[in-house]
Amino acid sequence: MGTVHSLENLGCIPLELIELQLDSCLAEDDIIRFKDGYGCI
Repeated sequence: MGTVHSLENLGCIPLELIELQLDSCLAEDDIIRFKDGYGCI
């Protein structure tokens, strides 16, 4: 928490990710994207 991080799957097996967020308000607007290689920003 509080550090820049990323996730990339370099293997052949599909990656499954379970994300946990602990807070009184669960929303996606607290995500800050620094670089988006998929053109979503």
